[in-house]
Amino acid sequence: MLKTLYESVSKAIQEDSIEKNSLCLKCQKCCKQIYVAIQLPSDNRQQFYIREFYSARGIKLKQHDGVTYLIIPHKCPHLTPKGCDCYHNRPEACFAYDGRNDPFLKDDCLWNSIPSKKEN
Repeated sequence: MLKTLYESVSKAIQEDSIEKNSLCLKCQKCCKQIYVAIQLPSDNRQQFYIREFYSARGIKLKQHDGVTYLIIPHKCPHLTPKGCDCYHNRPEACFAYDGRNDPFLKDDCLWNSIPSKKEN
C-alpha cells in the first residue's frame, strides 16, 4: 500500500513538474529582466531627474512594499529561441523561482493556469 501511495504521489509530482516546465519555457518573462532595489532621494526634484535618466534608457522604476526597483531589460545569456539552453541544469535561483510570487510578474505567470489540486 505504501508503495502504491508513493508511486501515485511521485507520478502526480512528475506530471505537475512537466506541465510547469512546459509553461515556463513558453513564457520566459523572468529571463528577460532584472530587478535592482534602489533608494531614491527624498528631494522630489532629484527623484524626477533620476526617473528621467533611467526612463530615457528604457529602464522602468516600480515600487513594491515601499521599495523602489529598477526593472532592467536583460536577456539571460542562456535564453535561446527554443528556450533555456541549461534548463535541466539551471542555477538554483532559477530552479527555485516561482513567478506566481513575483510582485511584478505574478499576474502574467503561466503557472497560474494550472488548476490547484484539492487535498483530501
